[in-house]
Amino acid sequence: EALRQALQAYLEHRGSARLAALAGERLDELLATLASRPDGTRPEREDVYRLFGACRFGFHEALVSWRDNQDARAGLTRAIVAVAEYELGTDDPRAAIALLSELDDAPGDLLTRARAAADDQARRQADLERLGAQHDKSIGTRTRMFVGGVLGTLFTTVPLIAALRPGTVALQTHAEFVAWAAGLLVVILGLGFWARDSMTRTLVNRRIFATGVIVFVAQMGFVLGAWRLGVALVQTQVLVMALWALSAMMVALAIDHRLTAAAIGYAAGFAAACLWPEHRFFAMSGGNLVFTINAVWHWRPAQLRLTDEERAALRRRRGAPR
Repeated sequence: EALRQALQAYLEHRGSARLAALAGERLDELLATLASRPDGTRPEREDVYRLFGACRFGFHEALVSWRDNQDARAGLTRAIVAVAEYELGTDDPRAAIALLSELDDAPGDLLTRARAAADDQARRQADLERLGAQHDKSIGTRTRMFVGGVLGTLFTTVPLIAALRPGTVALQTHAEFVAWAAGLLVVILGLGFWARDSMTRTLVNRRIFATGVIVFVAQMGFVLGAWRLGVALVQTQVLVMALWALSAMMVALAIDHRLTAAAIGYAAGFAAACLWPEHRFFAMSGGNLVFTINAVWHWRPAQLRLTDEERAALRRRRGAPR
């Protein structure tokens, strides 16, 4: 009986050693594939994992029949460490950690490097996601569409009434023109306060709101300066359209390129007002109409009504009970 058991153990060990030897050949090929190349290129992942899968399978099978096969255990460790190094070099530390977790005695320095790289990658990914959310134009589209529609309608209607019924709208002096700009600034601030949840959530929304405020503050300063310098009201009102055109161009360039049509509309209105200053209010109304259509069209949401998920998220941000 003892002889039979010894013979059986010998055969099992010989089979295990043979499997380990064959796996070792695949390991040599794997290490050669992973070796640095003169041109600095890295091996194809498919080739690496084809060889790694073959040698890992062979070493595992060798250990199944002989758990104390040190050659198989050492070969398996070398293969896993080599591919983990490869994954670290290709900026995939999570894969390296997953590989090293198969080892009971993974090299401490390599595991530390992999974990540090994974933490750094997670931080970078989180930063990218935060940056993407801040520039996500889909957030707050309903609010932007509503605010743009309300302001655009007001901007379009007031100069149109001034053109069709002169004297009806108080735009006959520099002081009245400044007062209108101040009144519209108050409206913008009021709408911004009402929609503060949406208008402050992303960098895009904050910049659009800030641009609206700055435009009318600049307009008041521009008109006051023109008044002080003795520039006639007609010329002042025409030149204000250049301010609108430049502001719209900057928004289109720096914030939302989809507002390019609005910038073109204001530029065309300014050109028309320069040619026919007596019709400047029609030009103002036309430029604002282009802005309104452009803003409402491009800022329209996929659906007007809030989804259940959006309502729940809104309640959570406001701290309201469900």
